[in-house]
Amino acid sequence: MGRPTFPVQASILSSDALVNWLKTKYRLRQPVACVFHHKGINDTYKVTAATSIFYLRVYVHGWRTREEVKTEVNLLKILARHDLPISRPVKCPDDSYIQQLSAPEGMRYTVLFTGAEGAPSVNPTTRQCFTYGALAAKIHNCTDRQHQTYTRFHIDTVHLIDEPLKSLGRLLDHRRKDFGFLRSIGEASKVEAMKLPRTIPEYGICHGDLHAMNVFFKDPDKLTLFDFDCIGYGWRAYDVSVFLWSLHWAGRDAVRRKRCWNAFLKGYQSERRLSRKELQTIPIFGAMRQIWLMGTHASISKRWGIDWLNDRYFDRSIKFVRDWVKEYGILE
Repeated sequence: MGRPTFPVQASILSSDALVNWLKTKYRLRQPVACVFHHKGINDTYKVTAATSIFYLRVYVHGWRTREEVKTEVNLLKILARHDLPISRPVKCPDDSYIQQLSAPEGMRYTVLFTGAEGAPSVNPTTRQCFTYGALAAKIHNCTDRQHQTYTRFHIDTVHLIDEPLKSLGRLLDHRRKDFGFLRSIGEASKVEAMKLPRTIPEYGICHGDLHAMNVFFKDPDKLTLFDFDCIGYGWRAYDVSVFLWSLHWAGRDAVRRKRCWNAFLKGYQSERRLSRKELQTIPIFGAMRQIWLMGTHASISKRWGIDWLNDRYFDRSIKFVRDWVKEYGILE
């Protein structure tokens, strides 16, 4: 009798074993190599096949249902058919896109994606920001024209405020004043967000994570957008706000931040005009984004560990919200 296997919360799959597995599932040119590339909410492996580069996403057990992953794949196929520059899912010889692996903690889904040419722009130019904003609007317009129902969650006030605050409560028990501040900002922001329509074009499929590191630029006018794991139904003003939030989170100075943001916004509105109410709500969604991020970090601490969610982390994160509220005069 073999030794009993002790239960695990999350595993890291062997890169060497994945090489042999990939060869059985895909028609990849030799030689094939695989390295563990990035541990985020999901695990990402960089796959090279001759001179081509791909990225294998191994979804964390229980993070997404098969139907949710299927929706992501189908959406990417639609965007690719409309020649939008996105990282595309790779089809297996049997015409499937989603594979599954039996890991110690349970079943994990996998999808192989095409690589993106270029690199993320750490300091994006105004031209790059314009191009990125225009692509965001094109994706919104494209999905609105499909008249399809997608099996995905809603990026609504429950997702952005209620669930994150529930996850944060236990970690901020010793900081009740700070938690009360986050809760008050969250509740007031919910009221403002709910004044927006929940109909197309103000509300629809969103990328959910349009920050500067999820796009690679080969040149100012040629980009590739990837990581659609956070797609869902939401307010487009929220989707747009994530880019503004990312400029703040990256520590851009005020002058450069304003220049980049205005270029992104101009690019977006070259393809789809935002209403006055949407423009007014963008800063409010930026504050909600930070609360969501903190709550997401709290919810995945079971896999990442909890030691980094310390007072220094919360000092920075809560200061970010306070500074944001002050700068944009939110809810005064």
